[in-house]
Amino acid sequence: MRTLAAAAAALALLGACGSSPRKITIDTAPPNGIIVVLDEPGAPALLLAKDIDGIVKRILKLLDPFIAPETKNLLKKLDLAELVTRVVAALKLDQIPPEMVAETREKLNAIPGTVREEIFSAIGLEEFGAGAVTLKAKTARTYAIIAWAPGRKAAVESVNPFKSKHSRMTLTLVER
Repeated sequence: MRTLAAAAAALALLGACGSSPRKITIDTAPPNGIIVVLDEPGAPALLLAKDIDGIVKRILKLLDPFIAPETKNLLKKLDLAELVTRVVAALKLDQIPPEMVAETREKLNAIPGTVREEIFSAIGLEEFGAGAVTLKAKTARTYAIIAWAPGRKAAVESVNPFKSKHSRMTLTLVER
């Protein structure tokens, strides 16, 4: 009987904690950069350098039928942060980088939804946008935040909205 009551109390407490998401708004300086928020498996890969090669290989394998060899070579040279932001920008925001060859630009638009979702799952895409993004975290975990804009270096930060004292954060994008 005590065990059942203790379990019920623990579930009620967990439910109360999980029922009110914490919000944090993320922006870039200069404004309107592309922001990508990653959960698992992308966040640990980016923040802790775990299985980066595995995630990169999976993304490139999924994209392979849809990209020109020149574009594949370009993407292979990017670090994980820039690869993720460019792929999300192209597939979610229709912002295809100009350095991608025309053949790839056309093929990216034809990628089936199931393949897109598999790519987003491989990186742990939680939230994205061009300009300010609001992350509504339901659990106390650390997320990887990537910000990027053409001509600028990708900025990477981590945030746990349940531990942060702030409701806003700005990532500064420096010129290349």
